[in-house]
Amino acid sequence: MTHYWVEKYKDLPIFFCTAHPGWADTSAVRISMPDFYARFHKEFRSPQQGADTIVWACVNDKARNNFENGAFLEDRKAVSEHLPMAGTKSTKEERKTFIENLEKLIK
Repeated sequence: MTHYWVEKYKDLPIFFCTAHPGWADTSAVRISMPDFYARFHKEFRSPQQGADTIVWACVNDKARNNFENGAFLEDRKAVSEHLPMAGTKSTKEERKTFIENLEKLIK
């Protein structure tokens, strides 16, 4: 979606980015992944630490000036938006169909 918005609004001075919070200790993680949480919760970030990068990107010109529009950020750095062999990439046609379906929903 981020790259779609970058392209759609390329003539406007808007910076789009997404961010990964890392594993943050939230009720959503505790409820949806109880076994994972029980095993790894001591390594989790606080919710504030998880929110740090996206808040930083919203209020700091360094994000706009140092990263490509549409960047995926983690710990205030641009990182790959896809993990190797995770199956998270989509084709151009899949993305087009997704956007078309969203547009139908909002009409």
